[in-house]
Amino acid sequence: GDGVLEPVELDEFDPNNPLQLPAEVKSGQQVLDPVSKKAYFLPLDEPTRMAACFPRPSDQSRETYRINWSPSTGYQEVIDALMAADAKGFTTMREFVVANHDHLGYRGALLLTGLKMNAQYRKDKAGQEKYDALRRSFVLADQSVTVPLR
Repeated sequence: GDGVLEPVELDEFDPNNPLQLPAEVKSGQQVLDPVSKKAYFLPLDEPTRMAACFPRPSDQSRETYRINWSPSTGYQEVIDALMAADAKGFTTMREFVVANHDHLGYRGALLLTGLKMNAQYRKDKAGQEKYDALRRSFVLADQSVTVPLR
């Protein structure tokens, strides 16, 4: 009755139900992969595990998606680059996040949240929806990059 949603107990795991967690995640033994909605298991061999935990952008990805960061880099430049990456789909957004991870991370989510809230305050419904969708896409890509470290 107080508006708080509680996880549901079902006999079979339903990946489409956001309130239900896989058994390995519920028990605290594993973390949830935000993309597949299943438990995340680190690779067993060392090089693959290190690559999963600390992804490095390829040279082509760095060339294509890396923002030329400087003290004069404005937020609109970052938003334009995020929107261009988001328009090409999840894989491109994930590559963009990896290529710019040193400057984005939680700061990217804060920027997008602030822009969304500003649009809400100004009663700009289209802007609010645009920034909210971009924020959700960015956060999902960012979480998919950082899931091995949880």
